[in-house]
Amino acid sequence: MRFAFRAIIVFLACTAGLLRAQSPPPDSLAPVVDTVLVSGNSTTDSDIILREMSLRKDSLITPEKVRYDRDRIYSLRLFTKVDLVYDGASRRTPLLVMVRERWYIFPVPMFGFRDRDWKKPYYGLGFLHDNFRGMNEKLWAGFSLGYDPWASIAYKSPWISREHNLFFETDISWSKPRNRSLLAQGKGPNYDQLQTNASFLFGKRLTLFTSLWSRFEYNRLSVNETRAGRTVSPDGVDNLAMLSLGASYDTRDFKEYATDGTYLNGGLSYGKFFEGKNDYVRLLADARRFIRFSPAASVGVRAFAEITGGNAVPAYRHVYFGYLERIRGYFYDTIEGENIFGSTVELRIKLLQPVYIHVSEIPVPQFDTWRIAVDLALFSDGGTVWFRNENPLDKKFYAGFGAGIHVELPYSFVVRFDYAFNQSLKGQFIFDLNASI
Repeated sequence: MRFAFRAIIVFLACTAGLLRAQSPPPDSLAPVVDTVLVSGNSTTDSDIILREMSLRKDSLITPEKVRYDRDRIYSLRLFTKVDLVYDGASRRTPLLVMVRERWYIFPVPMFGFRDRDWKKPYYGLGFLHDNFRGMNEKLWAGFSLGYDPWASIAYKSPWISREHNLFFETDISWSKPRNRSLLAQGKGPNYDQLQTNASFLFGKRLTLFTSLWSRFEYNRLSVNETRAGRTVSPDGVDNLAMLSLGASYDTRDFKEYATDGTYLNGGLSYGKFFEGKNDYVRLLADARRFIRFSPAASVGVRAFAEITGGNAVPAYRHVYFGYLERIRGYFYDTIEGENIFGSTVELRIKLLQPVYIHVSEIPVPQFDTWRIAVDLALFSDGGTVWFRNENPLDKKFYAGFGAGIHVELPYSFVVRFDYAFNQSLKGQFIFDLNASI
């Protein structure tokens, strides 16, 4: 457990440093924003851009604030390039936000590997409108075949009411996932689950960084072979209604691969099974802190936990390392439980600062500008899982460490090439997509 305590101490130290940090006195010679102007957004509403910025009229302009706002605007995933331009020699100056828009409407061929497992390929097709009405609204419909087939339709709006700053999401889906629980499978062959799910989320953005939300979800699940422990209901069909409440705080500069800022997310869910007097409770907490030491170096720290309770925790609500959450060093191991705790510390060094490459040979302007960056990462991961009748301090704490090269690509893709060691110093190569923290 030493690794767990060290990770927690580092996380708390970083958080304490954040609270103690004092902003440097403003430079009396720094230019001041006279007005903010947006150009290049032929589709996107200017307010969608302006609401993400910390620089406003009468704000002092510093290079760090300009970089921060530029990264936050790029994190909207609506633009291939973002520039902030101002006259540094003037006392008051207009701040010009110049953007190049992405392609927003296209079919999405899908191919990949479920749970990051090369033995679980899937393929499908979807249709995405990534900026409906120019308001960063998302419209989606798609299906996938192969491993764990599914079909879904979804809509997401970050701003359904300008006056009250409300947002809304809804999703309706059908899926046929393969059972993940080794305990529920037993000694026999594995089995399939049929799920129908509908969810509705309403939220309010209180400030630039803080949001509150509530979600209602209905889930119907059945198994193709009924056995004890696979469902709450003895007939192999469960109906679960769940209400969740949560809050988030997010000051990250660049969400795809953050180097500065804080992310806090927490939620409490209560679910009621239609079958009998069974209920299900889940508490989720996720804390991340990113500290930028220089333009070339930053550190990211994450600690997260998911705690479940109630008188019915079915196998399909178990949590795992080895699927969505991974411990590098035990990347391909599956570790099952009802509760989970994990932590990550990652030092990132920029080998190539973000650059924009214009490819004039590409005739479509939405694809002719590429943002690319390369990072060297040194990391350490750790975590454990346990069941309700177990003491987490008595469970094995899995830990791994290593190094990798991370490549930030256009359209918000991150490709990682990591090499990690476990506690026995056994190494493994990892190829993965998306940032690790």
